[in-house]
Amino acid sequence: MTTSLLAQVSLAAVLLAAAPLAMAAVPPPECPAQLSPASIHVQSPGWTPYVQYPLYLASAGMSAGPPESLAVLRGEQVNRKGQPESTRYVFGDVGMEQGRWLDCGYGSDSPITLSRRLDDTIKECVITYLKRSRDGRQGITIRCK
Repeated sequence: MTTSLLAQVSLAAVLLAAAPLAMAAVPPPECPAQLSPASIHVQSPGWTPYVQYPLYLASAGMSAGPPESLAVLRGEQVNRKGQPESTRYVFGDVGMEQGRWLDCGYGSDSPITLSRRLDDTIKECVITYLKRSRDGRQGITIRCK
């Protein structure tokens, strides 16, 4: 083998070995559990805002574009007897030109939403609502593949 060919084969082997690590390095999508009072900013001339308590995660969903597009996806309910409530979202390529987005709602009736674009290679996500904790906080898990 020539030095050049050996270098190419070595580089290919390193890239192939590193591929699973690179894929694993992308963290799974997750909504922040709460928004602290300091992170909530309200600008209204002549008014002084005050937020006493954090806003806790209350809901999660998916959309086919950024929040201003209002392209909220419905998903498929996959509830099984004795299991927590889950919604499954399957993404195709049609209608996803603006990407797949995770929407996280905070506070009673989710008046504040944080949204984040997900990797375009994600084909499916399942959002599961866990039993509420004693203090009323909603547990939510998000699994995507």
